[in-house]
Amino acid sequence: MESDAHFDQLVDLILKYFERTSGVPAQAGEPTSQPASDPILLEYTGVVAVSGQRSGCIYYTCTADLAGELAAMFLGGTASSAPPEAQVALDLVGEIANVIGGNAQQILGGGFIISAPKVLKGQPQHIRLPVYSDDARVFPVEWQN
Repeated sequence: MESDAHFDQLVDLILKYFERTSGVPAQAGEPTSQPASDPILLEYTGVVAVSGQRSGCIYYTCTADLAGELAAMFLGGTASSAPPEAQVALDLVGEIANVIGGNAQQILGGGFIISAPKVLKGQPQHIRLPVYSDDARVFPVEWQN
């Protein structure tokens, strides 16, 4: 099925992104299904919407600890036990979602439009995320630890 091939390519893209930017390989966990109306959102999330031949969203979500490690890696320095300032973490997940979305557009082809990233802190109750299907595919990525 074409969508399965696209999903596998997106997973591969994200794993390569972490390895290229950090030099440390990432591992994909077992994909699961999650009700699209109840997305898993950690402390910081970047979302890009996909529209065109099919519609959907690509989410990147992470804990404050991982945001701190990533911020240290991107900004230089060492990861500290203190999480980064919220705006730094939001900018970071937005940039990661933007890179993933830009590469996803190459995978999906010219019949798709990828939005600019939206960023979320925590699990906002007042924001309704777009739901394009009954379920969502979720895969965990392990990186560093």
